[in-house]
Amino acid sequence: MKHSWWHRCLSHIRQAPDLAGLHALCCSICRQLKIDHFLVLGGQLTNPAEAGLSALSGLPDDWWSLLCRAERFQSDPTLRHALQSHLPLFWADLPQSLEDEGRDFIADAGDHGLVAGLTIPVHGPAGLFGVFTLANGSNHPQPEKSLQQALPRACLVGGYLVDSLLRCSDEQAQPLATIPLTGREKDCLLWTAKGKTSWEISSILHIGERTVIYHLNNVLRKLGAANRQQAVARACALGLLTPEFSLDRAVSAPVDTREQ
Repeated sequence: MKHSWWHRCLSHIRQAPDLAGLHALCCSICRQLKIDHFLVLGGQLTNPAEAGLSALSGLPDDWWSLLCRAERFQSDPTLRHALQSHLPLFWADLPQSLEDEGRDFIADAGDHGLVAGLTIPVHGPAGLFGVFTLANGSNHPQPEKSLQQALPRACLVGGYLVDSLLRCSDEQAQPLATIPLTGREKDCLLWTAKGKTSWEISSILHIGERTVIYHLNNVLRKLGAANRQQAVARACALGLLTPEFSLDRAVSAPVDTREQ
């Protein structure tokens, strides 16, 4: 498999004009990897209570129709894994301690002809979240081995696919992270994130306590937040707050390029 094909593929993904074009690229990727089916999901997790996802499906129609039911979507153990981890997940490695709904999900996938799968979580700035899933059917000659061989390429293209899915999706026509917080509003919110009260923030910033409350109330209004904690969470998800980085631990040593 030539590297140049994948270089061109990444360029085509970034330039995909619409969802139909992106779907065709996903089909080409599956053919290159010798994989039967795919699924790309993507959305912005700006509200921890709910999240609308866009989807690009190359799954069997009957399985996709079943998966689209809300209760099935909520019980998907691969989606739960992706929300909690950055690491790829082979379906065969799902824990045996799954709840009944999770076990039913895997059993139903098998009933619909899907015998092996690989899910790649994608996390990005401004609350970007998605998954790139590959799956093989019962007629595939090497359902598990082909997924193992596809892992490096799948990890490479997954982020590109989710990013382009959101770009092409009608739901993403309006940019999300365009809420204009002033410099002083960000200052007040950052100190709020550090657990400071309005009085403490006023002392730190050398402004009146009422002024701090005024700025924070503006932040709540702009973010549609019910309280300060929710405002901090939404601002972080949207990339509106930049954390103060510190290097807590590090290991440094030159690379030994000599053959062992």
